[in-house]
Amino acid sequence: MPGEPMEKAICERCGSAYVRRKPWQKYCNRNCEHRAWVLAHPEQAKALNARSYRTTGEHLRRYGVTKRDWEGLLSKQDGRCAICGCELKPGYSTHTDHVVIDGRPIIRGILCRGCNMGLGMFGENPATLERAAEYLRSASGAV
Repeated sequence: MPGEPMEKAICERCGSAYVRRKPWQKYCNRNCEHRAWVLAHPEQAKALNARSYRTTGEHLRRYGVTKRDWEGLLSKQDGRCAICGCELKPGYSTHTDHVVIDGRPIIRGILCRGCNMGLGMFGENPATLERAAEYLRSASGAV
């Protein structure tokens, strides 16, 4: 309810402190909420996310890489998202980030679902992302 004080809480997944905005909130953000669900429901998550982890067939041919190339890139990233560094588990929302140059797709890295969506939401515009980062830095003490 508006005007009610928000309470501090500890995320049940990662242990981070956060401000609980809803009485039933257990996690610090949607990524932790999603990861907790995935850990609790591995078979359902794997089935639901099968399209997100396509490392064979048309998906990789579209980027001009083999499964071995893709796995090598994931290995170079130590099995982690190229942006936030969270652990990427095969079958659980990994995204092959790419850019098209002269009509050819070039793989930039492998991302988690949240980072891939974030880039899309910001239109993959570095200037906008830099302004967002500056905004977060300057507003960190504001309330």
